Amino acid sequence: MHLAGHETRQATSGEEALLAMREHPADVVLLDLNMPGIGGIQACKAMRRDFEAVAIIVVSLRGLEQDNSAALQAGADLCLTKPFSMEVLLANIEIVLHKRGGTAPY
Repeated sequence: MHLAGHETRQATSGEEALLAMREHPADVVLLDLNMPGIGGIQACKAMRRDFEAVAIIVVSLRGLEQDNSAALQAGADLCLTKPFSMEVLLANIEIVLHKRGGTAPY
């Protein structure tokens, strides 16, 4: 599947996301804090440990300060609170890619 020029893959659990990264490493990962299985924070820690260069955006419905803090401490580059528009998501993807040495956002 493609989204605004980006190839995308979907995982339904933390374990599935980690397996997908091992099989097909990505430049950017969107992790939901409330994923089944190991969950967003643990998946974020594992991805940061195993895939240092990946840009990680954590999304959450709650938007609680302690959730965002935990995600950033686990290695997330950015936290977004749902709902957000596709335009906001794509802009943030470009920003984290730029910060990680990828394409320029503008």
